[in-house]
Amino acid sequence: MKSVVHPLSGREIPEYATGVFVPVFTPALQGGAMDPKGLANYIQWLGKDDSVTSLFVRCGSGRMYDYSFEEVKAAIDIGQENNQGKKYVFYGTFGEFSGKVDERPDPGKFIDQTLELSKYAEEKGADGIVLLVPWALVPKGDETIEDLQVRYYLQVADSVNCPVFIYNTPGMPEGYKLTPSVAARIKHHPNIAGAKISTADMAWVSELELEIQDSRFVLVSGHEGCYLQWLLTGALGVIGQGCNVYTSAIRAILEAFLEGDYGKARAIQFDVIRMLSCFAGYGNSIPGLAYLKSKGLDIQPWDKSGLPLTTEADIRPVVEGIDKILVNYA
Repeated sequence: MKSVVHPLSGREIPEYATGVFVPVFTPALQGGAMDPKGLANYIQWLGKDDSVTSLFVRCGSGRMYDYSFEEVKAAIDIGQENNQGKKYVFYGTFGEFSGKVDERPDPGKFIDQTLELSKYAEEKGADGIVLLVPWALVPKGDETIEDLQVRYYLQVADSVNCPVFIYNTPGMPEGYKLTPSVAARIKHHPNIAGAKISTADMAWVSELELEIQDSRFVLVSGHEGCYLQWLLTGALGVIGQGCNVYTSAIRAILEAFLEGDYGKARAIQFDVIRMLSCFAGYGNSIPGLAYLKSKGLDIQPWDKSGLPLTTEADIRPVVEGIDKILVNYA
């Protein structure tokens, strides 16, 4: 496995956890079902982008809670068939879950689905899998939430022989976020590769980074708006909705950082924030997919939520705002 040495920490970071890690939007048909042809077209589209390192299929930006069990398997098949080794590809393999506390799934079924999907992804040749922090589950008996997390992560990691990432998403119930104490109990497992943390709370990130220094466990930024701060703390990779759109600019932050040109990296980071702000007031994947469609991506005008994409007329200010900056990173 190729790696990149972090210029400040000296740690070796696996190549798949560096640079632009795309949280792949999910093209859909009217009604919200995944569009197999659209997803295939998008995977091929991303495979041609030299700024991209890795793909994350079935993620938050891709409406992960709207996936059925069979759709996850189909997405894995489509991803593997259309990527053809061009990029590293990771799949969200946790069981079906609506993302609502009052609609938690049967715990046995959720874990069984997670194990089956994880093994399926590995068998199909995935570069790794991603597990949502298990807030779909509740502790058993005297078990703490921390005990629950550790049990779940280790059970899945023991069942596969590929890198496993943990996905700490916003909006979880109190007590479920990845803490240094949880990281301490799982960081040396040979299959647990690290975590993607969706936050701009750099104090929390620093505490996690401090805990994992003596291991191979790595962090990936979940917020492109503070990617430079994450780089200075110890990460090298980033996953954010903009990683679908302005990949070259985000990649340029990493390149400037590795060259030691922090002033340049800072200026590019501000450009990324300006482009991110172009999506203010819109939804998540809906305007992003609309932007890509305006650039020639062959997809249907629907989002996985079942809602239509932003119209060409309504997305025009977003396109113009982003392109005015992005032209500098062509």
